[in-house]
Amino acid sequence: MEGIYWVSEVKRNFTHADQKLRDSLKENEKNLKAKGIASYPAKSISKKFDILQPKEILNFSKRNSCFAEFLKDYFGKRVV
Repeated sequence: MEGIYWVSEVKRNFTHADQKLRDSLKENEKNLKAKGIASYPAKSISKKFDILQPKEILNFSKRNSCFAEFLKDYFGKRVV
């Protein structure tokens, strides 16, 4: 106990979200679909995928106005 709180220390397999995401998506198409990923994305992800870091996303959106517009609409503000 720490003060009034119960504390449990658990060793984490992943310390960053991108590590967990990469591990979860390294499955074959059938397993990805079983996890609830739609057919076309599952097929594509099972072949190859990249996880972009925030700076990479901003750089990409600077070169791709359609993607920048999508981000703006999705988040409701200017991002680039």
